[in-house]
Parts: sequence; structure tokens; C-alpha cells
Amino acid sequence: MILESEPDKGATFKIYLPATTDSVDSAKHSLPGTKLKGNETILLVEDEEQVRDLAERILLRAGYSVILSKDGDETVKKFRQFAQNIDLIYLDVILPKLSGDRVMTIIESEQPDMPTLLTSGYSEQAVHNNFMLIDGLELLQKPYSAMQLKTKTREIMSQTDLSNQTQKSPS
Repeated sequence: MILESEPDKGATFKIYLPATTDSVDSAKHSLPGTKLKGNETILLVEDEEQVRDLAERILLRAGYSVILSKDGDETVKKFRQFAQNIDLIYLDVILPKLSGDRVMTIIESEQPDMPTLLTSGYSEQAVHNNFMLIDGLELLQKPYSAMQLKTKTREIMSQTDLSNQTQKSPS
């Protein structure tokens, strides 16, 4: 960048950018975050209203459909109502009415392969020791950024897609 300035004459800015042969479309697809979008349905279980609203906005902007729940009882009811449409459960570990681990037990008994993203303000070690961090379950530590939520969600959905493709292909 070059800046030229003279009193009473103004300023001139010259910005030199590297040349590219990429089209606008290919540049658009390589922007950070474009691979973090999805179209799956997430059952978002969070008892803190502000956290729930923020997570919902982040996921909706990333293209996901969201079903909201604020406690354990409501979660089990909504899971049973929409199970065939749910691709991922975002589950707070500490919930009113039914705890996160109890909700997990019920859901696993009905659909053992349901992808789940646990969230907690507790450390991973505390969740593991005091609650239910089972091998294969993912934990997103609170507070988290929008990028962390989208990245972890897409990571789990991609693993699920790969797993489903492997199960469907002949051996």
C-alpha cells in the first residue's frame, strides 16, 4: 500500500493486491467458514435461555434446522416426537427435571447411534468423573465461540456421514 498526502491537496491511497485467475465462485467456496455450514436438524437442549438463544442463532445462520428444548423431560418428549428427523443432539450435561446423563440413557436405549454433542461449563475431567463422558461422545466446553460450535457440529456431522456411507457400502 502506498499513501501520498500533501497539505491542501488531499491524500491518495494505492493498494496493490496479488493477481489471481480464480473466479469469484471458486474464491467464495474457499472462504473460511463455508465448509462449516449444514442442512441437518439439531435438537438443541440448553436450560440457560441466553445460551440457548445464541446457539440457536449460530446454528440457524449456518443452515441447520433447530428444535429447542430447555429441560430433560421436554427433551425426551421432543426426541420421541421428532426422532426420525434429528441428526444431532446438542445436550447440556446439567438440566432441570431429568439430568443430561438420564436423557442420554433414554435416548441411547431408543436410538443407540444418535450423534450427541455434550456441553458443559464444567471441565472435561469433572464431566468425565462426575457425569457420563463415554468414549465416542464429544464435549464442547462452555463458554465457546460461534466458530467452535460450528466447527464441532460440522465435525460430528461429517463423521456421521462417513459412518453412514461405510455402513451402506457393500463389503
